[in-house]
Amino acid sequence: MTLSLDLDPHTERRLAAIVSRTGKSAREHLREALLDHLEEIEDQALAVEPLETPTRRWTLDELERGLDLER
Repeated sequence: MTLSLDLDPHTERRLAAIVSRTGKSAREHLREALLDHLEEIEDQALAVEPLETPTRRWTLDELERGLDLER
């Protein structure tokens, strides 16, 4: 998939500065930033999903007994 991206001048300058400091291309930095952001979105969705559709609630006592934390 090929995408086109318009950046505001300030963001473009910031990206250019990072490119010159690291030696990586703008494309590499943008791909890495996108992948990191997608992971954050996926993690957030995984964390929120059980809260939105609760099926079973566990008490602290039940969890401790199930994990044998008192031994």
